[in-house]
Amino acid sequence: GLSTEDVFLNLIAPAARNLGSEWDDDRMDFSQVNLGLVRLHSIANEIRFTSKSDQFAKTKARRVMIASAPGSMHMLGTTIVADFFRKEDWQVVVAISSSANELVKTVSNEWFDVLGLSLSIDQQLTGLADLIDQFKNLSLNPRMVVMLGGPIFSARKLDANDFGATCNCDNAKHAVDLAVSLLPID
Repeated sequence: GLSTEDVFLNLIAPAARNLGSEWDDDRMDFSQVNLGLVRLHSIANEIRFTSKSDQFAKTKARRVMIASAPGSMHMLGTTIVADFFRKEDWQVVVAISSSANELVKTVSNEWFDVLGLSLSIDQQLTGLADLIDQFKNLSLNPRMVVMLGGPIFSARKLDANDFGATCNCDNAKHAVDLAVSLLPID
């Protein structure tokens, strides 16, 4: 009886966080966590949102790039966030990148209204401020909004402003709502 949004926000996301905690505390091994994540991905794919309208028929579609930290193998959260944006008729690019340079190149070659970056662990915070500076300096859109989220922001009280980003996102719905509220009105 739950809505698709509730399943994503109140079941899948907490289950993924729990798997991460079990891994961090050595209560589950790689295979167990991987099997759990594969199942969560499968559920997410089965219940995907559908767009409200034909997003490509719009004259001025909003564009967002959703990416995990460079080299990250965690894609469940970015997949869910991307689906929430698609549901609201955004054009979405999900960037899977092995390097910061690849992400910067994408931002410098394509117009994005918003960049959402997901981070999972402390090591991904190293150099984050420099990476965000590069995004801002090389973006085709000088007013691009940079939003941060992911497990590390749930586990620790971090402020996106300390890294030069616009804001933190608590979950996928919050990310979409924030993005809409931060975009300039044309």
